[in-house]
Amino acid sequence: MKISKTMCSKLVLGAAIAAAGLHTGLASAASNDGRQYLYARNHTSGCVRVFLNGHRDIPAGKAGSIPGVIVGTPIQAALFKGGCSSQGGTRIWKTVNKAQSQTVWDIYSK
Repeated sequence: MKISKTMCSKLVLGAAIAAAGLHTGLASAASNDGRQYLYARNHTSGCVRVFLNGHRDIPAGKAGSIPGVIVGTPIQAALFKGGCSSQGGTRIWKTVNKAQSQTVWDIYSK
């Protein structure tokens, strides 16, 4: 019985390692098709709303990961002095110019 438990444990561990390797390979392939993650860090005292496939709100002092950024495509964000539901946000733009797995966008008040 001990042998079968040991073999079973090794098989499960081997399957987990293989799955992790497959996941890493898929992540690399995803970044090679021109899409990547944008990691936006909000250094303002208000809200930042990033517009890409809808919108994503990033509260003051927080960060957020935005998937699906295509290299060479301009990305728009709006800076709000209050919450993201307030009116009249200042518009800013970012273009990711080179393919990599992730790009960091540090956003500061103007």
